[in-house]
Amino acid sequence: MILIYDDGFTEYDVPPSYSFSGGRFRDFYEYFTSHMPEDRYELERPTKASKEDLLLIHTEEYLNYVEQLANEIPGSFTTYLTPDTQVERGMLEANKLIVGAAMDGVELAGRRNRPVYTFGGLHHAGPSRGGGFCVLNDVAAAARHARNIYRGRVMIIDTDAHAGDGTMDIFYKDPSVLTVSVHHDPTSFYPGRGFAREIGDGGGEGYCVNFPMPPFAGINCYEIFREQILEPIAREYRPKFIIRNGGSDPYFSDIPNLGYATFLGLRKRDFHTLGGWIGDLSRSLGAYYLDIMGSGYDVDAIPTTWFALMTGSLGVPYEGRETEDLPGKVDDEERIEGTQGVADNLKELLGPYWSSLG
Repeated sequence: MILIYDDGFTEYDVPPSYSFSGGRFRDFYEYFTSHMPEDRYELERPTKASKEDLLLIHTEEYLNYVEQLANEIPGSFTTYLTPDTQVERGMLEANKLIVGAAMDGVELAGRRNRPVYTFGGLHHAGPSRGGGFCVLNDVAAAARHARNIYRGRVMIIDTDAHAGDGTMDIFYKDPSVLTVSVHHDPTSFYPGRGFAREIGDGGGEGYCVNFPMPPFAGINCYEIFREQILEPIAREYRPKFIIRNGGSDPYFSDIPNLGYATFLGLRKRDFHTLGGWIGDLSRSLGAYYLDIMGSGYDVDAIPTTWFALMTGSLGVPYEGRETEDLPGKVDDEERIEGTQGVADNLKELLGPYWSSLG
């Protein structure tokens, strides 16, 4: 495997008083280097994305605007892109480095035919907007870059607890990039997007897949998503490149400092299982693989949970010994029935576009 890392990622604080702090990247890197044998990975340093790179996914007007915000007095109200997202110079430059790392990962995965791992997953940034701690969308930049380089189909699998609305909007009319997002039900949850009915538009109709999970959905609910939606569509689509993004916020105890919890029900062991599903899928399809980790608000759990995702996707056995007692609602009959209802709804909505769901 190849890991792309630079301490410059740590400057991505949005804003520093919030729980999405850049220190998460160094914390994981230190955990990774102390637990992964040196002969199992190669370390690469990223290059910063250029404006030309960013124009692959964002409008010039938007890029000029965020540059303007970054030049304002640090910490002043004039630096706010949205109420939850400030844009300051160091943080913006770190975001460019994160985008560059994702694009570098695309090239490395193909050139060396090995899975590549890096950090970010800033999937709420759309063509001309940002928010949700996201300014520049590294996931979309990687997908566009993969499409341009390899001229084959690209599949994004977004496992963040929040829907990848920015990524979805960038590719909403594009059938060459299949976006699949499994996330918490957005009815009363950020970003208020990612409903099953959002299936794409124009030429991209049917190539946007949103699977909203009920609160307290656990690994058995995710198994329904995998068996009935993810794998059938992926095997029919046969992507040349798979990009997974998302971190630890589906963790059952992932309670942020923002006044709400994600209310999903995965244990650390379950993240290993989830990663394993996607890693096995990419290998069986012969697809190049890029993994982008970033989210999570229980900062103490981030290193071990991201590591579980990573080792699962690599096929490395899970070595955790923790005992984690889940809330009683996780994967109960109501959750299973609700998840099956989402799967049935998606089969009806997407059946006309995918014979595997018919």
